[in-house]
Amino acid sequence: QQLVSVVLPPDSSVIVEDRVFESCERLCCIQLAGQDSFAKDSFEDCLPGLDVVHRFDSHPIHKLCYYASTTTKEELRQAITNHQSLTPVKDQFGMTPFHVLLSSPTPRSDLLLVLLEHYPPSVLDLKNHFCFGGKRPVEYLLSRWNIVSQDLLQTVLRAWLVSAMERRRNNIHSQLGWGLPAWKQDMQTRADAIVAEPDEDRRDRLETEALDVLQNYEKREAMSLLEMAVWKARLLSNLRLDRFNDQIVLNRKQAFQHCGADIVLECVNPFISPFWWD
Repeated sequence: QQLVSVVLPPDSSVIVEDRVFESCERLCCIQLAGQDSFAKDSFEDCLPGLDVVHRFDSHPIHKLCYYASTTTKEELRQAITNHQSLTPVKDQFGMTPFHVLLSSPTPRSDLLLVLLEHYPPSVLDLKNHFCFGGKRPVEYLLSRWNIVSQDLLQTVLRAWLVSAMERRRNNIHSQLGWGLPAWKQDMQTRADAIVAEPDEDRRDRLETEALDVLQNYEKREAMSLLEMAVWKARLLSNLRLDRFNDQIVLNRKQAFQHCGADIVLECVNPFISPFWWD
């Protein structure tokens, strides 16, 4: 019942007997080659109606992550460069390369770092990144507890909770840093607490709390940027009036008081956060 991923050699012939994966409801990562044969009801309990033959043929990045034990960093980096996308593609199972790699029997931190060089760390845990099995990438590590998964989880949490606030540059996109130092320290503390927690249910709760806090920080940052944008618009308006109409303009403090930011923020806030305005 705990089986999540099965890696079959691409150059061998495999026969999958009837009901061999019976009760394997968590199984979500498997690919059969053209020479493999399987019974009609082999995957009825886990992957009903989904095509597992040549599953990754049109998803080269997924395929390299699936065969993580033999994939090199250079191969994965080249495949991502050839794809040139800001966000990872999902396959028919709803899985991104992060899902495939972190659910693999042999997940590797070096391949994970290659993915994080090119894709924003937010894809590790965003609510809309559920796979066919109803999991986000980070959940495969939260439910698997050994030395390898602990090291990987530490890398994932560092990228997702802390590095997301730092300045990022790569050959595909650039991201400016954001957030207060206290926010970054808070997220680092939360990441350490998740890794140190031996109980799976408690880890899940800590991870959910960390996600909520991170999203709150993101919304507070967005509101602050919006407030400064409205203030700047008022200052620029004053400069134009002073130049063309020779009118008396407001100073910076007066411009802030009369820019209407309080009205704009109150109107925008319900669409960004139901709790931050309080």
